[in-house]
Amino acid sequence: FDFEASWAQVEVVGLDGSTTKCGGDVTRRVLDQLLGFAQVAAGASPSCKLQADMAVYAFKALGHICVRRHDLLKLCARSLKAALKADARAQLKQQALANLVELLKNEEIRARQLSVATSENRKPLTSALNSAADATAAVSGALQTHQRAILASML
Repeated sequence: FDFEASWAQVEVVGLDGSTTKCGGDVTRRVLDQLLGFAQVAAGASPSCKLQADMAVYAFKALGHICVRRHDLLKLCARSLKAALKADARAQLKQQALANLVELLKNEEIRARQLSVATSENRKPLTSALNSAADATAAVSGALQTHQRAILASML
C-alpha cells in the first residue's frame, strides 16, 4: 500500500468510536504523532517508567520512518537533540544513536546497490542518483547538526 499516494485514504477509528478519513501523506501524520510522544516522554521525570519506555519506542518508530523517508529526518532534529542531551536517559541516547547508525548503514547499502546498477547498465540512472544524493545530504546534515551531542553522549 502506498501511504504517500495522493489518492490513498485511510479510515481511522477514534477512541470514542468515531471514524475519520485521512488522506495525503499518512507517513508524515504518523511521524508528527510520534514526535509528540517522543517530546513529551523525553521531558518526563525519571521516575515515570511508562513515559520513558514510550520515548524509546517512539524513537524506534521514528528511526524506521526516517530510514525510508529521508526528507522527514529534519523534522526529528529537536527530538534528537533532546535525546542526546547529557542528562537524557541512557536508553533514549542509545536508541537515538542506533537510529543514526541505521541511517548510515542503510545509506551505505543503497549507495552500493546504486553503484552496481549503474555499472551494469553503463549509463547513469539520473533519478536514482538524485534520490541517493538527497538521502546522503539528509543523513550528513543530521550527523553534522548533532555532532557535538553525539560525541558528548558517548562520554
